[in-house]
Amino acid sequence: MSDTAASTNTVLKILNGVQAGVEVSLVPGEYSLGSGADDIQLIDVALKAGHARLRVGPGKIEIHGAAGTLRSSAGLVLPEAGDWQEVQPLDVLVAGTTRFALGPPGANWASITEDDANGRPPPPPRRPSAPLIPERVRPYAAPIAAAALLGLVGVLYFLFGPAIAPKSTPVDGRTEMEIAQSALAPLGFARNLQLRREVDGTIYLTGYVESPVERRAVTGAIEATGVPVRMRIWVLAAMREEIARLIESQKVTINFALAPDGTVTLDGTLLDSTRASTVEALVRDNVLGVAKVVSNIRTADTLLADARRLGQQSQIDPFVMLRLDGNLIEANGTIPVYKIDPWVGFLQAYATRLAKEIPLRSFVQLQGVAQASGETPAPNGPAIVIGENATDGRPLNVETLRQGTFKLSDVFVNQPQEGATSPGAAAAAAATGPTGRPIGGRPGGPAPATGNAAPGGPRVDLSSLLATPAAAATAPGSPPAGAAPPGAPASAAGVATTPPAAGGPRVVGQGVTAPVNVPVVSTDLAGGKIDDLARSLLLRWAGKKLTRDGDERQLDASLNALEQGHIAAAAGVSEGEKATLRARYSPLFAPRGAGVTDPAECWPGARVKASNVTAAIFWLDLLSVSDSVSLVSFDAELQPLLLQAALDPKRVAACASRNPTSAQVGRQSVYLNEVRHNPDFVHYIVRDLKPYALDIVGADATNERFVQTRTGARMYEGAAPDTESRLAAVGELGAIVQSRDGWSAVIFGPTIGWLAQ
Repeated sequence: MSDTAASTNTVLKILNGVQAGVEVSLVPGEYSLGSGADDIQLIDVALKAGHARLRVGPGKIEIHGAAGTLRSSAGLVLPEAGDWQEVQPLDVLVAGTTRFALGPPGANWASITEDDANGRPPPPPRRPSAPLIPERVRPYAAPIAAAALLGLVGVLYFLFGPAIAPKSTPVDGRTEMEIAQSALAPLGFARNLQLRREVDGTIYLTGYVESPVERRAVTGAIEATGVPVRMRIWVLAAMREEIARLIESQKVTINFALAPDGTVTLDGTLLDSTRASTVEALVRDNVLGVAKVVSNIRTADTLLADARRLGQQSQIDPFVMLRLDGNLIEANGTIPVYKIDPWVGFLQAYATRLAKEIPLRSFVQLQGVAQASGETPAPNGPAIVIGENATDGRPLNVETLRQGTFKLSDVFVNQPQEGATSPGAAAAAAATGPTGRPIGGRPGGPAPATGNAAPGGPRVDLSSLLATPAAAATAPGSPPAGAAPPGAPASAAGVATTPPAAGGPRVVGQGVTAPVNVPVVSTDLAGGKIDDLARSLLLRWAGKKLTRDGDERQLDASLNALEQGHIAAAAGVSEGEKATLRARYSPLFAPRGAGVTDPAECWPGARVKASNVTAAIFWLDLLSVSDSVSLVSFDAELQPLLLQAALDPKRVAACASRNPTSAQVGRQSVYLNEVRHNPDFVHYIVRDLKPYALDIVGADATNERFVQTRTGARMYEGAAPDTESRLAAVGELGAIVQSRDGWSAVIFGPTIGWLAQ
């Protein structure tokens, strides 16, 4: 190619990206530029096919946006499908993330600095370096050089005169900096631009304006002064368009904000942290004029940290563990019954705050009675999921949580669905949360009964079973231990008697035929009936009369378990004290009043008295080891006495210790020893009672004995929570409520706000 032909060509040079340094020689004509089947193909995901068109000719370069937009480092914006615009040689153009320049082959390409190529603002001014120490010169070299320089200056001034006079000394006496500042003063939008002079005398004008019109106004004002100023002014509107195109090219939903100082803030949700870092780097490295990028993008890692903080606030730690599983959060663990309310609160908060950004999959189980003893059942249902994009699970209806109408199976995977049964489900359903109200019950009123779903099946009806006389309570020829001597009245043994009916049962003892005085149920509601039931059961069991199928066989098994495990489990019991059950509860068979030095109430207003405390402890011990006997096995008139003893174990133990005959019973009690180190065991005792919804935040179990509701009201014993119920008693572990449907227990739990005892 001849030199003439080469001089008419135009060179396109790519300044960044994977094609950085590539030069294309263009003959006069029109070209398409883009990422498709274009004349000039650029490797850039932000470019479209046919993005722009070029038209080059001798001494003229024109360009316009076709399928996309462009802009120049001088602030010129070329819109999509716009008009032809002429650009100056070596102007840096930006299409997508690619920067390139056009110019003749002989242009000063070295004038395009690294900052121009990479789109970075100019570096801060450098301090002047220390002057170099001149080398030693010959004695006559300096005068000769000085004379030659003066002669050259004189010749030049004579030839060119005022044409080369410095512009830094205007006729009005102002400096170039003052002239430039006065030109910018009327432009309000230019107040944030920085005008500075470097040590070499060069003046720079840098900063940001909102639109190309403002940039042209600033440029025109400076050029009109004739002061040589190097301008690096970025147009915020053009930068926003380029940032939006870059984010759109990544096919992500990220919001951004561009501050007047060139700081870009990214915001939104992008679960993949690697992609979030890619978007941040793309904006920082490919948008001209960006000063800094601040990323507030919420990734899966940051959302997991938010969920864990929410768990700590909801007080479900350390029962629930949260971890990432792909693009969702998975919850695993076992919740005790007194943590049901915190778990439900966590689910509500998660659904409100985080579910739209990352779904939750829960395998959390409810700890039932079986689990409390060490058994861990496997989940019997699908995972519970929250979130619009959650799959492979059972969606949680959050609205039922807000209304309080949910079922335990809605929030726990090991609870049976409608119509199914599960061990421990009834006990859990009757349990209360930290506010003292059963989950799902209506506030201020009795909740529906839980039924007989606890282990062991239907409950034994003690009143009907033990109401019949224990005719053959002992083996022939051997009177029961602790009974009266042969021939003495049965009342000497502390047993209520009735005259034998004609032809009634008789027993032979010591070779003597004598009528049998059998125990019957007392009508003394001050504790006599509860003692009579205990004596009747122990006599029939000792005489091996509980041998029939059904309820009697279940009672026999429960008493056998009590005899085998009761003493062995109690601490501080000698071998001599390990006697039979009847000897262990011998105060039941002592003459009434014998050894009882304090026959009054165990505490003011208590149903438990020194005369019946042994019977109360016996029945609580039996309830602790039996699946077939529960509080509903007793008549409604006896339930409050046992319920009060169960909810005030410390006072019961203190009452038993006051009398020598019952002190040993209290020390060896299965229930009192168990509940001392495991207060939640009381849930097992009250498992079959109807739950009651009472919103309690505090309680006083001292002499005043009241509960405090969430509204701040105090409710003393005898108060009526509603028209159908009455607060019967307040104990250290819970409160007793009487309603038309029967007796209920409101267990406080360890998360109650305060408890005085």
